[in-house]
Amino acid sequence: MIWSLFVCYFVTTIVAIEENSRSANFIIRQNKRLASQAVLKIHPSSLVSCNLACLRHSWCTSTNFKESFGENSKGSCELNKHELSTKQHDAKLTDQPGNTFAMILEVACRSYPCKNNGTCQSGFTEKGYRCLCPAGWMGTNCEDDIDECDENIHQCNKNAACNNTKGSYSCTCNTGFHGDGYNCTDKCQEIRCGTNATCTNTKVSLRCTCNTGFYGDGYNCTECYTIFDFEDHDLSNWTLTGFAFNNQPTYGDIPSAQRGGHFSNHKGDWWIGTFENRPSPSHPFRYQYDNPQGSMTSPGFSITGKFLRFLIGGGCNLSFQDLRAELIIERQVVLVQTAKRCAEDMTEKSWDVTSYVGKHAQLRLIDYSSAAWGHLNFDHFQACHKLI
Repeated sequence: MIWSLFVCYFVTTIVAIEENSRSANFIIRQNKRLASQAVLKIHPSSLVSCNLACLRHSWCTSTNFKESFGENSKGSCELNKHELSTKQHDAKLTDQPGNTFAMILEVACRSYPCKNNGTCQSGFTEKGYRCLCPAGWMGTNCEDDIDECDENIHQCNKNAACNNTKGSYSCTCNTGFHGDGYNCTDKCQEIRCGTNATCTNTKVSLRCTCNTGFYGDGYNCTECYTIFDFEDHDLSNWTLTGFAFNNQPTYGDIPSAQRGGHFSNHKGDWWIGTFENRPSPSHPFRYQYDNPQGSMTSPGFSITGKFLRFLIGGGCNLSFQDLRAELIIERQVVLVQTAKRCAEDMTEKSWDVTSYVGKHAQLRLIDYSSAAWGHLNFDHFQACHKLI
């Protein structure tokens, strides 16, 4: 069916639609009716009134009007909605005596002025048409992309980044969050930090941090952390004097007659024992005995816990000045500990350093004795928030 074959005449009508105005030419066909496209049925008195009603609805594209004869009678008007094109094949006209079919003559829209799938409506503006733009587009002919991100009219989650695209936008969850960009879940809800630890989402990375009073990497948190355990078997950062500590730390432990068959009770593989002379696993068990004297002073460290605890042994009723461990703060010795137990096995001792928290400190070990039992054993120097 080709509309241009119609024998027709034109009616020009103008009507106000709120703040807009719409005008249109109608192509008319007598005794014809368009079937199956009616959206609304009204009862005006004339074809003009029927067409005016069509113009009041922006979706209306044609009318079927049948006049009713008689006093105070009103006609029947169907407002149709369909594609405004002479290529429309679904709209079928049927013969119906007394009925008038009128369709808006789509002149301005025939050139398809609306871009990006915009809908052209004839009869609006000075150009004779207007474009109803789909979401994401704007402009007279829907030619301008709307930057939803810049205009802040997107639906991205607050923890997502908005990325503008032509006619639309996309949402991507920030680092540390996962989801579709519209719903983003904090990965801290899934990561398994250690007991006594808290997950922090920096929006750049996730970090597990031990709670106040605990030490560790966030996955393993304890109430103490080791400052010196000598497991790196390296004293290059320590300051040594004399000869007592030259072959330290010592590796392993073997009780002997010279040591009375006592164990050292050390932690790990390496420890300080000025009686010993085994600086590596490849060395045989040997001793340097009690003759050498000297000291070793640690690199500096910050006091963060309320207590310092350590293992110490050796010595036997010797002078307080001869065998000891010292805590040095601002070049002053503030705390001292010696074993004086006449035993090789080390026992745990501690210092209350509450008043020194935040201070820079050093540990110094001293062996100034060459008498019997004139040696010092030391290991596992830790900071703790409380003693277990």
